[in-house]
Amino acid sequence: MLTKKHLTKVTGTLAVTTMLSVVVPFSASNVVTETGEKGFWQNVLVNIGIQKANAASNETQNVQTFGDKIIQTGQKYLGTPYKYGARSGDTRYFDCSSFVQHVFKQNGVSLPRSSRQQATVGKSVAKSQLQKGDLLFFKLRSSGGKIAHVGIYAGNNKVLHTYGKGGVRFDSLSTPWLEWGLVSAKRVVPAGVDHTNAGNQAADKPGTNLEQSNEDAQRLALADKIIQTGHKYLGTPYEFGAKAGQTATFDCSSFVQYVYKQHGISLPRSSRQQATVGQTVSKSQLQKGDLVFFTRKDTAPNVGHVAIYVGDGKILHTYGKGGVRYDSLSTDWLAKSYVTAKRVIK
Repeated sequence: MLTKKHLTKVTGTLAVTTMLSVVVPFSASNVVTETGEKGFWQNVLVNIGIQKANAASNETQNVQTFGDKIIQTGQKYLGTPYKYGARSGDTRYFDCSSFVQHVFKQNGVSLPRSSRQQATVGKSVAKSQLQKGDLLFFKLRSSGGKIAHVGIYAGNNKVLHTYGKGGVRFDSLSTPWLEWGLVSAKRVVPAGVDHTNAGNQAADKPGTNLEQSNEDAQRLALADKIIQTGHKYLGTPYEFGAKAGQTATFDCSSFVQYVYKQHGISLPRSSRQQATVGQTVSKSQLQKGDLVFFTRKDTAPNVGHVAIYVGDGKILHTYGKGGVRYDSLSTDWLAKSYVTAKRVIK
């Protein structure tokens, strides 16, 4: 039989003591009327159920927000060369596990050095329950069934990782060797850490234009999609005057035109024409998705080359040997031939 000694009402909490001790939020306006054992337990269970539902919702939001941060950090290194046994902390090149270790470290999570060691931490996750930022572990043909590769789940059935030619890149989990080799997945989001605070800070600052902030977030999200589309064509051969709309070969402006068209943005065919549209942006204010224009010896001082800015001082473009690739804006010929930049994502 439930008696009053089982129920203690205090400011801010409702403490219930029977065979199980439970503490749930409680306000002064929430009054539990003791109408018998059944009624009491109904009230308590409702309150506990709300708390569990809210906790589960917050946990999911935290995981998703943290995962977005992980992917954003990793994307900065797209195209960074692969080197087996790369030194931890060195960002000139990565192997699969040094890349993962570095990206997570930038977001406050310490991981072991090797993929096999990394597979021992975190919470196991079913493939059907994957969320951005989860770690994916693979075996290789040469690894005797043991884990030998790690990547970061990026959503939409894609993995962000580095291996062999092309370095850091996105690949589909449906890629045969990845689909065959998937062994397990782990979630290593720190327990109890509220990863939503950073995204809410703008709301606490006087004078912050939240509508503008949302527009910026939407523009950057579209820029990420544009870069991901362009990334699919890494290594596609360069051909001056390549026919617009086909993907067997590209020149610089047909590549840019095609990639943006896949996301509803129509651009002229030539780099010189493309330089006439959009909002002019200073080099110091470049954002992902901006178009960057250069001159060439045979076009100087006029524009003769175009590329997509991908962040962290890098561009995605195609020119000459190697075709579609990432290059640094500090590369000598690019630094010397820089002309202007335009923002065409509204």
